[in-house]
Amino acid sequence: VLAKTRGIPASSFRGDGSNNGDVVNLFTRGVTRAKVVFNRPGEHRLRVKAYATRAGKELAKMEVRLSGNRLGTFAVKEQPPATGVYEMKARVEREGAQEVQIAFINDFWDPKNRNPKLRDRNLYVESLEVIPPPEPATSSESRDRILVKRHPGMDDEAYAKNILRGFAGRAFRRPPGADELQGLFKLYQDAVKHGDGFDEAIRVPLKATLLSPNFLFRGEFQPNPSNPAQVHEVDEFALASRLSYFLWSSMPDDELFRQALHGTLRKNLTAQVKRMLRDPKTGALGTNFAGQWLQLRDLDLMVPDPNRFPEFDNQLKVSMRRETETFFHYLLSEDRPLSDFLTSNYTFVNDRLARFYGLKGNFSEKFKRASLDGTNRGGILTHASVLTITSNPTRTSPVKRGKWVLDNILGAPPKEPPEDVPELDDGTGSKKGLTLREQMQKHSADARCASCHSAMDPLGFALENFNAIGRWRSHEHGKLLSSAGKLPTGERFDGALELQGLLAEDRRDSFVRCLTEAMLTYALGRGLEYYDRVAVDGICQKVKKNGYGF
Repeated sequence: VLAKTRGIPASSFRGDGSNNGDVVNLFTRGVTRAKVVFNRPGEHRLRVKAYATRAGKELAKMEVRLSGNRLGTFAVKEQPPATGVYEMKARVEREGAQEVQIAFINDFWDPKNRNPKLRDRNLYVESLEVIPPPEPATSSESRDRILVKRHPGMDDEAYAKNILRGFAGRAFRRPPGADELQGLFKLYQDAVKHGDGFDEAIRVPLKATLLSPNFLFRGEFQPNPSNPAQVHEVDEFALASRLSYFLWSSMPDDELFRQALHGTLRKNLTAQVKRMLRDPKTGALGTNFAGQWLQLRDLDLMVPDPNRFPEFDNQLKVSMRRETETFFHYLLSEDRPLSDFLTSNYTFVNDRLARFYGLKGNFSEKFKRASLDGTNRGGILTHASVLTITSNPTRTSPVKRGKWVLDNILGAPPKEPPEDVPELDDGTGSKKGLTLREQMQKHSADARCASCHSAMDPLGFALENFNAIGRWRSHEHGKLLSSAGKLPTGERFDGALELQGLLAEDRRDSFVRCLTEAMLTYALGRGLEYYDRVAVDGICQKVKKNGYGF
């Protein structure tokens, strides 16, 4: 793999451990290897994306080597919350192929630990990124945008100030203060005093700008820093950033900057939001917000048992997630009723997913809208992505699925379970010929568990006709599956379609509030507080007044 390639995936590694193409699982002090072709000498940066399972008192330790020489040793955190990125430098003396080794060096196994999640320490490697040293500077569009045109008669110092004023303004997403600009300019002056030419000297403050917290974090100025609790109006530049990172997951464009600079953004807010929603960059909202709200990011971690589900592969996994993201973006861009999340008789599929769902028609690699009339599917609860992330590797999980509905559709999460309640044995039920529903009835008979299970289990069992990767089935262990249930409030339903119709009709306001809270959390970048309730109430009232449109 060429060193200029940004991401070297797990599928390119060879060596110890198991490799399913998405991740290398290293156990018992294993070592995985990748051949890297370095196209020029110099100081390269290597970034390894990895996570671990925890056991014992230590974190898993990862050692990274280049052609046998150790580059660094890292304590790898467990996942969730997220895959960690571990970076190191490597001095490459010559062009050509070299081997990068990633080793797991502190294996640990505690089979007697009461918590099965703390019994085995393993290391999981997702990818290696190799970042070569910068190439010699050449004329380019990006260079010309940073090193703006020099006006006739402008000396080096005036030109440097002009460059830094524009560059820092973009990087900080607001005009830099006089002190900030002077601090950057002094770095340029110091570099000149040490004998650097203009290009070398201007690099120093440009680099410092990109290391500044004002670039790395979305901070907002407080009118009275000594009293951070003081209520104040968000300024126009902060509003531009909030909007752009909410809808685009990126910095404000020139139009937002222009509106903020002239103080006209707030008065033109509706027009600007409509403009932004028409931009293709709004696709990031479908990826990032839907990934957070619906927990689609967890799909990357799912590894269903290949012996039970041989049809599951990376292509199907990617298609599952793409279906839900495309569906979300369609509802947003077309201002569809929010009830479509639960009652839609259509979805978006490519050829791979259409075959998996058993849909008739002509499909290709591109996703297109498809009717679900006459099928057992409809609404987001029948998306394979949701059904897969709420399952175990070997079987479905009505508890996980019911909890997912309570958390993400109704906004009514259940209490944490008692610590000493054992998990279901994946093998016991099948040996006795029991369906999962029959096993669960015994499991949830405990009085300590009954109150939560009475709310979760009926919701989860409504989806039991879909297996652990979301494929339709009618029987389990030769017995006809039952998806009938009753809510604690008495309403009865049979199957996913009836459940979603019931929620869309009788629990619509709960769903709207749940979605509002999730989206406001995403937009603000923080959890909601008691004082946000007024804003949530106002949004829900407007949604209802406007016919529940997205």
